[in-house]
Amino acid sequence: MRRERNSLNAMRRGTKRRRTGFTLVEALITLLLVAVLLPLVMKGVSSAAQLGVLADRRSQAATLADTRLTEAILAGDWEEGDQAGEFDPEVYGSDAEDFQWYLLVDDWNGLTSHKEVTVVGTWQQRNREQSMSMATVVFSEVL
Repeated sequence: MRRERNSLNAMRRGTKRRRTGFTLVEALITLLLVAVLLPLVMKGVSSAAQLGVLADRRSQAATLADTRLTEAILAGDWEEGDQAGEFDPEVYGSDAEDFQWYLLVDDWNGLTSHKEVTVVGTWQQRNREQSMSMATVVFSEVL
């Protein structure tokens, strides 16, 4: 009987019991990795959100500048020279109230018969002035 007990104990020692769960070291390493990586991931998400807002504002500014440039060419406003103003929310929509515009007129490549007309749309974002410009060349008849 004694031999049987010894052989049973030997068999038990030879086979390993499979444990479930994590060890303390594994859990601490996981927490350390999360603590290091989480701020990096959050900064990336924050940067992506800021870039998305900037892209949206640039798109709005480009649309407004293009519209103002078209109006200036069709109405002949560009012939009056440099001008500045704000986009009227009643005309351009409520999204336009944060944008301003500058209309700049200059000779194109030194030719007085051709004028470069540029509209620059500006806005404030994160305490910095941002801008988007649109330009075209028009023929100016010299009388």
